[in-house]
Amino acid sequence: MIPFGPLVPRRYKGQPSPQLLLNPRFGYALGVSLDTDRVGVACMDFAGGHVTRYFPIAGDGIGTVLDRIDEAFAALLSQTQVIRADVLGVGFAIAGCRMKNGRYNPPDPLVHWSEVDLAQCVSGRFGLPSWIDNTANTSTLCEAMFGLGRCNRKLAYLSFNDGFGAAILSEGDLQRGANGNAGEIGMLFTPDEAPVRPALGLLLAHLRRAGRDTPANGAVCLPLRALAF
Repeated sequence: MIPFGPLVPRRYKGQPSPQLLLNPRFGYALGVSLDTDRVGVACMDFAGGHVTRYFPIAGDGIGTVLDRIDEAFAALLSQTQVIRADVLGVGFAIAGCRMKNGRYNPPDPLVHWSEVDLAQCVSGRFGLPSWIDNTANTSTLCEAMFGLGRCNRKLAYLSFNDGFGAAILSEGDLQRGANGNAGEIGMLFTPDEAPVRPALGLLLAHLRRAGRDTPANGAVCLPLRALAF
């Protein structure tokens, strides 16, 4: 798990100390990010090295999407020369707030995914332990590991997918709240306000009605101090 690396020269007398490194081939994790129009798939080694790929979806059924994810997993493992026995588990992210019984409440294009217990569905399909979360939380964890979170211990991640979500990192830890939905600021709007809330899906629908061809999703991450007002 932790091998010794090269000796590190010292500025003073004495035996140099070896570096302690993470062994990238100790184990691997597979990841999935399910959006309204596409799926991102990744393979990450124990040291954080990763490869990714994407494929589009357009209202495809759950079984079809899982089959295509399995194909993408096979391609990534072949690319990295990894066998499935070395994979420790699967992380699965979906847009939407967490409900009871392992279910999530995703945007309308993914409403059929709300009918399944995602943890059981993913674990059963791929035969691996699974970890399920929403895309705002997982994106914030990525920022903590590889992005702004490395120099900002406190930040808010605003996720403009089909709806409007967010996640909060405080002192380097993801804040989940009592029910796992601490960042779901889109749920603050009343049913009457829902049609005019700041949601990317509503904006894209408006632009398409105006004859504009637009991308389907996006996100922005800002330090908390930039959001002060």
